[in-house]
Amino acid sequence: YQCVDVSIQNGIFVLRDVSLSTFKLTTLLQRPVRIRKATIPKLEIRLNLQEHATAEGEQPSSSLAWRAWTLGSSSTPGAISLQVQILVKGICIEIEPSSTIPAAISSSTHAKDSTSKGMFSSYMDAVLASLRLSVEVDALEIKLYNPNAEPIPDDWISIRIQSLSYHDARQPVSSSSVEEREYETVMQKAIDIQRVAVAVGTETTEGQLTSTMVALLDGQSRFRLRIMKYRAPESNMASSEEANLVQHDTEITLGHKLSLLLDETTALGLGRIVRSYF
Repeated sequence: YQCVDVSIQNGIFVLRDVSLSTFKLTTLLQRPVRIRKATIPKLEIRLNLQEHATAEGEQPSSSLAWRAWTLGSSSTPGAISLQVQILVKGICIEIEPSSTIPAAISSSTHAKDSTSKGMFSSYMDAVLASLRLSVEVDALEIKLYNPNAEPIPDDWISIRIQSLSYHDARQPVSSSSVEEREYETVMQKAIDIQRVAVAVGTETTEGQLTSTMVALLDGQSRFRLRIMKYRAPESNMASSEEANLVQHDTEITLGHKLSLLLDETTALGLGRIVRSYF
């Protein structure tokens, strides 16, 4: 990265002009491809210790130090949650085929005795248990290259996503209490995707680019995952472990309008790129 902006009081960390390690990314993929470029113009991380009201209509107003201490306290579980919001302004990843797969990075693990867990380790467990993460990515581009021998220009296909977000989905407000309802929503996450464009083009050794859009998904789609905990009837419970039944469902809402713009030249270029990876 080239620049760092930090505001401890507001819990904001900003990194600018970030270049990711292409070797590590290539190794993590474990595929016959090579990451030739991975950059992020701006990465912003926002941290917030959210205190939850104990009574209806109450506005929490405790100090930051108290919230940080209470987060790791076992006497008041769930009173404080760590909210992490990651904002990414632009991601560019360039990939090309490779004839070899890099060796995986080995990591040694050591068994830890639970009795030796210290205060810091317990605090970090409480932080992770309360974590509420949301990610927003603007202008994500993945470009797949098919290098050719000179003087033939390199073929490439570009996939651009205008907006991609991962966040907590809003839950409908119910007038009945948790005890009155037969189920409780444990988690509800959503992934929103807005406007996807696919282009095919060439790049010469001098860096000259030519491109043609071949597909456009205009609109917004959502993928939602919900995990619910049901209370089994007491008469049917064989043991206490069956008192709560967990079920998950997935909802997919497609709101994109698909447009295809293909001619013979772009279709041949697209075919060459696909064959180079398979």
